[in-house]
Amino acid sequence: MIKNHTIFPHFLLAVLFFAFPTTGLFAQPKIDSLEQLIAGTDNDSLKMEWYNQLRRIASYTDPGKAKGYILEYIRLAESLSLTRKANIGKVYLGNTFYALGEYNKAMDIFLETEQYFEEQKDTTILANVYNGMAAASENSGSDTLTLKYFTQAYELFNAKGDERRSGMALNNMANIYVNRKEYKRAIPLLETALEKVQNSQFGEYKALIGNNLANAYKEANELNSADSLYKLVLSQINEVDDSYNYIYASRGLGEIEMLRNNFPAAIKHLEKARDLSKQNNFVTNQDEVLYSLYMVYNRTGQYKKAVETLHNYTALRDSIFTSEKDKNLTEALQKYDAAKKDKELAETQLQLERESLKKRNFLIISLAAIALAAIALWFLYFKSRTNRQLEEQKDIIQNSLQEKELLLKEIHHRVKNNLQVISSLLNLQSRTIQDQEAKNAIREGQNRVKSMALIHQNLYQTEHMTSMEVGDYIGKLGQSLFDSYNVDPDKVSFNMETEPLHLDVDTLIPIGLILNELLSNALKHAFPENSTGEINVTFKKQTDDLVLSVQDNGVGYSATNPTHKKKSFGMTLIDAFSEKLNAAVEVLEQNGTAINIYIKNYNL
Repeated sequence: MIKNHTIFPHFLLAVLFFAFPTTGLFAQPKIDSLEQLIAGTDNDSLKMEWYNQLRRIASYTDPGKAKGYILEYIRLAESLSLTRKANIGKVYLGNTFYALGEYNKAMDIFLETEQYFEEQKDTTILANVYNGMAAASENSGSDTLTLKYFTQAYELFNAKGDERRSGMALNNMANIYVNRKEYKRAIPLLETALEKVQNSQFGEYKALIGNNLANAYKEANELNSADSLYKLVLSQINEVDDSYNYIYASRGLGEIEMLRNNFPAAIKHLEKARDLSKQNNFVTNQDEVLYSLYMVYNRTGQYKKAVETLHNYTALRDSIFTSEKDKNLTEALQKYDAAKKDKELAETQLQLERESLKKRNFLIISLAAIALAAIALWFLYFKSRTNRQLEEQKDIIQNSLQEKELLLKEIHHRVKNNLQVISSLLNLQSRTIQDQEAKNAIREGQNRVKSMALIHQNLYQTEHMTSMEVGDYIGKLGQSLFDSYNVDPDKVSFNMETEPLHLDVDTLIPIGLILNELLSNALKHAFPENSTGEINVTFKKQTDDLVLSVQDNGVGYSATNPTHKKKSFGMTLIDAFSEKLNAAVEVLEQNGTAINIYIKNYNL
């Protein structure tokens, strides 16, 4: 299975107003030259033009620096009473906030400029504002608003006959459907978008939309169409001038060749994408390519390269997580410092107001009235301060809970990933072992690891971070074991009956390991020589106990364990975890084998 990391790059407002970026090699001399020109003139109109040029250069390479240039551009426009240009500068500022990930600030700016350009009936810039509002809405999780604004942008661009920008709006609309995995709705929009930019002088747009359409074809399993379009994109660009699109097209071709089992060609394309990602320090691209390479190395028996690539992938993912965590911590500290200063300023202002009020009252009313007023004011102030402190404490607790929930989800995610790495390493190890008993032991170890990984995978994918629905887990575990032992479900059926119970992870893990052993024993021993039968699992609450029952109609426990003298490792595990759960184990032989576990120590 190929890891699904399809990338559908957005055409944001930045590409509508800004030229494509100057490469880092040539940008700095240009920046230095423009800054020298600005320092040497008092002409504000010329300064505005040069700040606008600096903004174009820095927008893609350093949005933080671009923000400073834009603020100067707006200040000069307002000082010259150039209202339209000042509002255009605010649109630039909204783009920059978006690039910096400050989506709420971006939306505030776009809403302000929308009102101005609607009043001016300036549909060209208004369409770009709608495009920016859509991008900001999407990152706030509102698909409905996003589609609304992209559609408004498209209608305005299309009405003016602007093929390039209307094509970009269609691309962005298609991206919403791609995120929903509605590829059949996305593909026609992308095909139309690609037609609209064919005559564009900006080749970058054709490459980006072409890659998006090829990715959609691939996800919809239209591999021939995807293959042709990826190759067309590569024929129209080169790896130096447009490494971004070259990497994605190469990776797409590599994944298609993996699906076709043409592994030499897949390795060639994926290694090319990996090397270019590394050269250009595209961390996200590199991490996705590394995972695809690990898969193809593993499938072609190049286990040393597979393990090496998997290690690099894991290290890169950890570095991304650490970088994001450090960034979030810095932002949190900055917000805390700002809030603290605001609070101190408010308290100082309040104290000054109280002093002024006391002096005024002393001149107007009697000593008794002053005393009463002071008492009343103190009571109101104390009550207000107490309420404010309670609200602040409530906010702090709420934020702390949210942060802990996110951290817990990430922990479950990383535990699942680590268990998956262990399972992959066991799988690689088993291929180098000739002894069948050793292979069987490693496979059983893999199944035990998978039984725990299923729990952690579910915990980070749902809102329940400490518990899991038992029926869902039993179904997934049963399917995993049938696949592991290559059992034909048409010969041995798997039936289950469970009550709708959520169990705490500390209870579910030992239950899962016990169930793993019982099902494994039944699949290995109950139905010899391809005989048919069925396995029934029930899990229910009975009085104060939880009862887990596994029953098969196979050859029976005595037939598979005639001496009962030597206890297997699996039965030892069952006894150990049963003791932890304070559970009683009952083995019955009735038309096969029935094992009942009565659990007393559990948490719902």
